[in-house]
Amino acid sequence: MQHTITVPLLEILEVVFYRGAKIIIGTFTGAVCARPPLLGLEVVQGNFGMSVPLQEIPESYYDIKKLSEIGMGEFDGLLIPGAFCPWNMIEAGTPLEFLKNADEAGKILSYMCHGPIPMSAADLVKGKKITGWLASKDAVISMGGDFNADWAATIDGNHVSGRTPPELPEFLDAITEALLR
Repeated sequence: MQHTITVPLLEILEVVFYRGAKIIIGTFTGAVCARPPLLGLEVVQGNFGMSVPLQEIPESYYDIKKLSEIGMGEFDGLLIPGAFCPWNMIEAGTPLEFLKNADEAGKILSYMCHGPIPMSAADLVKGKKITGWLASKDAVISMGGDFNADWAATIDGNHVSGRTPPELPEFLDAITEALLR
């Protein structure tokens, strides 16, 4: 069975592709960007100046769609990377509704580093065991989640959380396990 996962993070894209996933990069206009995109081109600016389409990975590895144009039937799981993407999700607002709809549809919601922050803002962490960057702790706890910065990765129902980039192997294994359940 081939799974589709919405992935907006360069470092993970190749790994999930080689594990057999079809990739959709879901884009939205964030409130802040590190530098302007290339002028005159159809480019979306990501974290730390990374542009989509990706220059480092062949376009045949993934599809690009506006987040607002991705239907719930098009993917099995989504991934929120850390860094500035989670903050931009909160500022943009629309991605939080997308998260709520994905949760209601029973999709795998995976997130790492600062990723628990928009999950908390979308009120999706109550009663969930979650790990992430320590800066996420207060957001998770204030919304009723159980945060533990000692865990490398967790699976709790349809939620998969990862602590930081050094634990990427554990996080990817947890995503794979959750998708195969």
